[in-house]
Amino acid sequence: MRKFTLLFTMLALSMGFSMARADVVSPYTYNFEGLSTSSTDFAPAGWGHVVEGYDGYGDFYYVDYRLKESGGYGDNGAYLYIGSQTIGDGSWDQGTVADMLVTPPITGDASIYVKKNKSSGTITFYTCSYNASTKKYTKGSKYDVTVPELSETEWTKVDIPGVAADTRIGICGDDVSIDEFAAASAVIELRKKLNVSLVKLMSGATADADADGNITLKMNVKVKNNGDVAFNPGDENYSLSIMRKNTGSAADTEVYTQPIAVALQPGETSDFIELNAVIPVTESARSRFDVRENITGSSSYGGWVDIYAYKPDFSVTTTSFDVISNGTLQDFGISQSSVDKEYNIRNTKGAAPLTINSITVPEGFTYSIKDEDVAETLTTPFVVRAHEKLLLTVTMDASVLGSRSGDIVVTPADGQGTAITLPVSGTIVDPSKLYVTFADGKFPAGTYVEGNSWTVDKYTNGDGNYSAVNSSITPMTKFVLPKIHLGEGETLTFTAAKRSDNSKLNVYYSADRVNWTLAQAISADASADADKFATDKYSGSSYTYIDIFKYKSFTPAIPAGDWYVAFEAGYSRVGSIVGGTVLAIPEHELLVSNVVMPEDGVVNHAYAASVTIANVGSADIAEGELTAKLYFGETAMQTQALPALASGASTSVSFNVPLREAGTFVTKIAVEGTVTAEATANIVVAQETPSGSKQVGTVTATNTNVPAHLTYRNSDSEIIYTQDVIGLAEGTAIKGLTFKGYKSSKELPLSLEVWMENTTDAAPDASAPHSTEGMTKVYSNPNIV
Repeated sequence: MRKFTLLFTMLALSMGFSMARADVVSPYTYNFEGLSTSSTDFAPAGWGHVVEGYDGYGDFYYVDYRLKESGGYGDNGAYLYIGSQTIGDGSWDQGTVADMLVTPPITGDASIYVKKNKSSGTITFYTCSYNASTKKYTKGSKYDVTVPELSETEWTKVDIPGVAADTRIGICGDDVSIDEFAAASAVIELRKKLNVSLVKLMSGATADADADGNITLKMNVKVKNNGDVAFNPGDENYSLSIMRKNTGSAADTEVYTQPIAVALQPGETSDFIELNAVIPVTESARSRFDVRENITGSSSYGGWVDIYAYKPDFSVTTTSFDVISNGTLQDFGISQSSVDKEYNIRNTKGAAPLTINSITVPEGFTYSIKDEDVAETLTTPFVVRAHEKLLLTVTMDASVLGSRSGDIVVTPADGQGTAITLPVSGTIVDPSKLYVTFADGKFPAGTYVEGNSWTVDKYTNGDGNYSAVNSSITPMTKFVLPKIHLGEGETLTFTAAKRSDNSKLNVYYSADRVNWTLAQAISADASADADKFATDKYSGSSYTYIDIFKYKSFTPAIPAGDWYVAFEAGYSRVGSIVGGTVLAIPEHELLVSNVVMPEDGVVNHAYAASVTIANVGSADIAEGELTAKLYFGETAMQTQALPALASGASTSVSFNVPLREAGTFVTKIAVEGTVTAEATANIVVAQETPSGSKQVGTVTATNTNVPAHLTYRNSDSEIIYTQDVIGLAEGTAIKGLTFKGYKSSKELPLSLEVWMENTTDAAPDASAPHSTEGMTKVYSNPNIV
């Protein structure tokens, strides 16, 4: 369904103009010269316009009006072109309207010149009325006018005789042009209309009050005379006002008014008019300011301004300008050297200076204040200039050992803000004590790391610091610290975090890195809170690979003494470790672990052994410095060269040799070279027992010439079996040979010799007997029957 919309031109303040005066003009003529048709509700001075549009599913269409500059009646001047009253998309979606211009109130004989735009052009007249209270025109009934035949080439005069006094005539043209309207007399109501056409906020988006409590707003404004009369300086209400917008339904506040000092003729636009408003403020706020012209009261957007009263704006921030809330803990962590944290004391907003009366820090901390702009160190009290900052450096002093805590307190002058109190804590560790942070991206010197599931990195950590990260739920693997001494009453403390709800961490101690005692088992679901990972999370990261769970401190039950401490993890992190004294780490030391040396074996079967060799010394080992050997008694059965081993690195070594002799033996895997280590075991080797028979080949036929070609019991026969045909493992004992067949009742004396050799020949030569030279006779029987 289509809708027709009516837009009535209203000669009233609500439409942005005011009445100037009403003049009776007799005779009255109007030739449309200079008329602007750019707006849909245009009208000549003193006229009105009933605008009727067509709504085509949200697309609005209006009758086409155009001012033609030449070709008008008589003087070939301007005339008004009126398009079709049937409007729409030009195809199926369209409708017919009745859009018309409305004359001023006229009396007596009137006329207008008309020319068709195309053959179907027509013109119709209506009586119209105007309601002063609603400020609307209403189209009345048709006004009876005899319209002569119209032409597409010539102008035709249409007479409207004897119009009753003060009648408004609606002129509804449909594909026609009009020119030279005339009436015996007309009442012309000239309009005063002013428009703020452009506003530029020159003073910026912020405004600081001066010491007198005033801000200055500067705006450049252009205005246009859209009315029918000229404006001159001094005319009533010929001025501009800056209006401060208020929230809700409250009326805007006029904060500044300035007369317009330039004359404007109808249609003329001014150059920029500079407004300089001095406005008192008592509180900081964000406000919108518009510019209003005071002829009709229309206004135009000026801009938003952040207003700051003449007060300092005190805050303590990070050096990246993040505001630190009162009461936020400042953790200086654990260190063996002095730790600095830098802050900014800022006076961010407003023009008033900020005075800081005092800064206090707890024992074990010091501070300094520097003005970086002038490279000057300050003492309290000091002043922070408006919109400036000073650098506050707080130092945890390494000359004071142990833990310390308290408050950093920054106190401004009275009336300039609330003192900011920041709780602070930290620990300085004796340089002779164990302190591990992984900050260098490495495990400590002398640390032994099992497997390949441990790394030191910071890229997955929610706090951005390095830590020892374990990447596997199973198997759980250890990293083992160098030996430390814990005195009576001394503890080892570390921080750890889970990576998932399945994370686990076990802490062991050992005197020899072989026999381990469990000191603490930590998990996400431990029954005791002291053994449970923290559930708190870091915020701010949207990456799924980031470990978001925070660290928690743990103190395992390790007695006084000299111990190796191991952290065995399943998908968890260790952040820092402190406590105990690191004992001297040998330059060269190896650790043999994961020893696999079977205690029994069988002759002619393989013996497989393996160990893991770790470099737990402080020095790196180059490739070729070490070899590993497997010994049976004093005999080296197999030798392997070891790769380069950095401090803390490890490698696995495997051996595989055949057992050739039954008995009890001492076996040993020995590492030899710049540093030595070994693992020993006893092995009992049993004799091999027969385990069945092996048929060589597959029987497909019978033959009297194999395995022995008799030739009247006077012959030699030779059979050669290659290793791939026999298919027996190296070292297999052959207890007998069986040739299947039968013999007659006649005597058949046979002898058998068996020879063996290792050879690279691909296949035996079947054309002649094989030479036994170089072969080993392993069997001989002169009479096998």
